[in-house]
Amino acid sequence: MGNGEAFSPTDLFATSLGICGITTIAIKMKDMDINFDNTAVRVEKHMTTDLPRKVAKVIVEYTFAQKINELYRDTIKKIAESCPVALSISPEVEKVYIYNFPDQLPLRFDFEIISPLSASTFI
Repeated sequence: MGNGEAFSPTDLFATSLGICGITTIAIKMKDMDINFDNTAVRVEKHMTTDLPRKVAKVIVEYTFAQKINELYRDTIKKIAESCPVALSISPEVEKVYIYNFPDQLPLRFDFEIISPLSASTFI
């Protein structure tokens, strides 16, 4: 118990915020005929260090794989931040939302070295 080998009740609490948000976003995106494929959510939970122990902060990070028109982004943010779970959480719990849209993500270069070459080969 409490050693990170299984989900704790507070893990499920924090996760429910992310899942509720992404579910309500998915419903609205479908209504707006926006592609929701490969959208991801990551949740991070921070506990208080003093007693009684409780959740102090939940960070919810949404990453959208598909391009989303600027006009819809604020709507999507409002939907996530007003999902039923978000509205049920005490104001004492800090909620931080991060939204990553494809055109805001840093460029990522993946490459594979096929054969070892010396540095002089490229000079």
